[in-house]
Amino acid sequence: MAGQTSVNPLIAPSIAWAAYLKDTVSLTGRSPARGLDSSNLKLSDFACFLASIGEFQSGKAQNPLDILRGETNPLKHLFFGFLISGSTSLIFRIMELTSLEVTTTRGLNKIRVAIVTGTLSQWKDAIVSCLDQKMVHNFELRWTFNQCLDFLHAAGLRAVFDNYRRKGLDDKTFLLEYKS
Repeated sequence: MAGQTSVNPLIAPSIAWAAYLKDTVSLTGRSPARGLDSSNLKLSDFACFLASIGEFQSGKAQNPLDILRGETNPLKHLFFGFLISGSTSLIFRIMELTSLEVTTTRGLNKIRVAIVTGTLSQWKDAIVSCLDQKMVHNFELRWTFNQCLDFLHAAGLRAVFDNYRRKGLDDKTFLLEYKS
C-alpha cells in the first residue's frame, strides 16, 4: 500500500505433528487423524491439527473440512500475530472493532505501530467483521485485513474462510460476503 501502512507476520505456531500423533495414540489408544487419513486431502499442518481436534475429543472420525469450516472451538488453539503500522485511526479502529490484543507505540512520520495478536478464532471474527460491506468506506482498514487474510490463506488455512467469498472493489481491495 502506498504510504506508511504495512502488515508483517510476526507470530505463527509450529505444530509438532508427528509427536502429537504418536503421543495421542500412546495415551488414548487411537489416532486423532483417521478422518484426515481417509479424506486424502492435502492440508497444511495448521489445517490438519485443527481438523484433528474434533476427532481427538470425540474419538470418532470426522470430515476435516466440516471442522475447518465450522464456527467451533478448534480455532482457539492456534495463535497468530502481526506487526501493523498505519494511521492512528487504523490502529484505534482495530482496537475498537475487534477482540484482538493490540500493543501500540508512536512511530516515525506520525504513524502508529502495533503488535496485534490473537487466536485464529479472534482473527477470523476480526477479518470477517472488518471486511464486511459496512466497512466499504475505510480503505486502510480493508487493505490491512486483506493482507492478514492473504497470509492465513498462504499458511494453508483457506478452508477456515470457505463460507465467505471475496467481492473485489475498484481500489484492488476486497470485502467478504457470506455464502448463503
